Amino acid sequence: MYGIDKAKGVNNKMNDELVTAIISTYKRPAEMLRRAVSSVVNQTHKNLEIIIVNDYPEDENLSEQIYDMLHSFKDDRISYLCMAQNSGACAARNYGIIHSTGMYIELLDDDDAWCPEKTKLQLKAFSNNKVGLVYSPYYNYTAVDEKPRVLVGGRLSGNVLEAMLYNNIAGGCSMTMLSRKALEQCGIFDEAMLSSQDYDLYLRIAMQYEFAYVGIPLIHRYLLAESITENEYKQAVGWKMFTEKYKKLYEDYPDAYSYRINERVNLLIEKGRFKEAAKRYKEALKFKFFSKYNIIEPLKGFGKYMGYKNKKDCNI
Repeated sequence: MYGIDKAKGVNNKMNDELVTAIISTYKRPAEMLRRAVSSVVNQTHKNLEIIIVNDYPEDENLSEQIYDMLHSFKDDRISYLCMAQNSGACAARNYGIIHSTGMYIELLDDDDAWCPEKTKLQLKAFSNNKVGLVYSPYYNYTAVDEKPRVLVGGRLSGNVLEAMLYNNIAGGCSMTMLSRKALEQCGIFDEAMLSSQDYDLYLRIAMQYEFAYVGIPLIHRYLLAESITENEYKQAVGWKMFTEKYKKLYEDYPDAYSYRINERVNLLIEKGRFKEAAKRYKEALKFKFFSKYNIIEPLKGFGKYMGYKNKKDCNI
């Protein structure tokens, strides 16, 4: 393991304002990773512990490059940890959490970046002990859009459990701040989940804590070519695992469960996988025949499928 000494002073003991920022990285070139690290180093809230976890130690040359890049900041708040072997993003995040000392935890993907006020404004939103998670909108960058779009998962504060059963309103890991107390009580990432690991963690927190929404875009999310779509197999298995894991909870919220099944129908139709969509649709009808989502979501899927098909046929 490479080690940059942990910061002396504020970072060798817990205090109410210490925030740990964790960046897990996998095969990311050191100079591209620099953007993410710089955005954390330049936060206006300075009482930070910054942990970078390398989940690709097999490439010793890259590990050395990351080590040198981090040293170039000359910032004693930075720690560099290497996993024993490639273990996946959530294992790396958990490793960082286990080695953290902050009372609040932020997680940044290695291809994203934060606005300078992100930590300060989200920390301020932890106004009481009932809040376990704070989230914000973000700037979304793709190769298609000339300018970034501001995307909002949700605009809700307080008890958001029912809303979370419909969708992950908080967004990805880069968009949130979590309290250590909530993680200690609700657990960290479930490494057995093949997808939706952040959604799974956030839902567990929503079952016991309130969420707080800070309505200012504070994150830059960059959708690189390799990260635009996740492996379809992992998505399908992860969807099933998530649904089965919370099946009893969904029994108390039948409309949310109906929506969740039909959302899957929507996606399958969009991808032209009609046999699988029909199977899920029968499941939705059997669960709740008179549900508006049995009409709305399949129609959305067909609309998107036809839109893509028309573009392809027109060579657009």
